[in-house]
Parts: sequence; structure tokens; C-alpha cells
Amino acid sequence: MTNLKRLITFTVAGIVALTTFSTFVIGCGTGIEYSPDPGVLRVTMRADYSNSYLVERADSYSVFTWYQNPATVFPIGVNNGAVYQGEKFAYLYTSTNVIQRTDDPYNLFSMEFYVGDMFQILKGLDDGSISLDEIEPAAKRDYVAQTLEVDPDFGSGAGAVAPRSAPYKTHTIFESFLPPGDYDSLQIGFYVPAGKGLDDQYNVVDWNKVNITDVQGRQFTVPLEIPEDESPILYFPTSFRIEENAVTEISIVVSPTVALSRYRDSWIFDRMKAIEVVEVKNP
Repeated sequence: MTNLKRLITFTVAGIVALTTFSTFVIGCGTGIEYSPDPGVLRVTMRADYSNSYLVERADSYSVFTWYQNPATVFPIGVNNGAVYQGEKFAYLYTSTNVIQRTDDPYNLFSMEFYVGDMFQILKGLDDGSISLDEIEPAAKRDYVAQTLEVDPDFGSGAGAVAPRSAPYKTHTIFESFLPPGDYDSLQIGFYVPAGKGLDDQYNVVDWNKVNITDVQGRQFTVPLEIPEDESPILYFPTSFRIEENAVTEISIVVSPTVALSRYRDSWIFDRMKAIEVVEVKNP
């Protein structure tokens, strides 16, 4: 009997203790607050489509020709991406799959697609062997449609004029998770890379030189520099919003051929004149 009383007393005491602890936890909270899922900021960069020619002193250079030289290069390096929310900031990464910040070179003159077969496409459209809807990828189809809209007779003869714009590739330079909220500015470092390497089309390039063709078809390779007194970091006062499980995209356009000046044997690239945010797509 004594043992039974002890068991009943122990059990009742345990229930009271458990009830008291549960009341304390429910009444006071656990101290763990709800944390929202992150959103994604994607930052893209491309050359201005209208930058297909460069006139420098008495020389004229063609950036884009129908039979593009795959070695046409305008190098630019990107690093130190960050966004600001007042005094708070967060670093940007090149991909949501990486955890280290990197310095990455890009060729602004790389094309979204090769266009050496454009005359064959126009010929097929003219004789009815292909239709516009059959042209792939979509970027090429849109480019053909836009070209024909501007000049319906383009490609009809040897005297056809050069295209009025170039289908430069859009590069994703940052794609990074961020906490939801409103942000007020973007920071990116732009610099001239060094050494040799492969561009996104697997061409071997000199990352510190512009490789371009003059109107007579002769190639020129010119070292590229940035002004020595300029900070490599550019700040863009750009308002944008990050939402849970959604993508916000900021588009940057670079106008390289309007921001070059000759200094001795090099071209000086004025990034302040050349780089701007042109579009923000909030969720």
C-alpha cells in the first residue's frame, strides 16, 4: 500500500510539473520568431544593341558584321556586388549555388547567336522554303523580324547595308538570395581584367585588350585601361523590392563605343559615361 501511495504521489507531482512548464512556455513564447523565405536578385549586363560602330579620330571600326569574327572582344570584369537598405548591406554572388565572391571577366561583344547564316535565312524566307515561325532560337527569329521591319529589302543583293544593331549577349553577372524587403541602391565594381582566358563562346582572348575590325576588314588589338583616379566601384541609386520565393531582375546596359578615348597606344574606358541601369523588374 505504501508503495502504491508513493507511485500515485509521484505521478500527480509529475503531471503538475508538466502542466506548469507547458503553461510557462505557452505564456512566455519560445523566443523563436518566424523567418521569411528569401527572394532572388538577378542582375544582367549587355552591350547597347546600337553600339555596332566605333569612330575614333579618323578611323572607323565595325563591331558587328554579318560574318562575325569570333575574336571580336571588349573585356570587362565584374566584382564587389552589393545592395543597400539604408546603412545595412548584403553582398551579391554570381549564383545561388556558390558561397564565395568571385571576380569574373566578360566579353561585351559576344553575340547571342552567330549570324553568318543570315543571308541563307533571308533567301529561304524569300523563296518560301522556311517561315519566320520556324527560325530558332527565338532571339534569332526576333532579330530577323526586326531587321526586315527596318529594311524589307535587306539581303536582296550584294549592296545590302550593314545591320543597324547587334544581337549582343545578355550576361547574368549576379544571382543571389536576399531577405525580403525594399532596397535603395546597388553597388558593382567594374575593372579591366588581366591575362588570357576563354570567353563564354570558348574563344581565347586577351582580357585586357579590345579586339575590333575596321571598315576595310583589318583587325586591330588595342590595350584597354580605366582612368587611374577613378574608383572601380560604381553606385546606382536604384529602388527595388525583394519578395519571398520570387525573382527581381535589374538590367544594366553598357555603351562601350561611346565611352572610349585614345591615350597614346591605349583606349581609356570611361565607365561613368558607359554604364547605367535601364530596367528594374519587381515581382
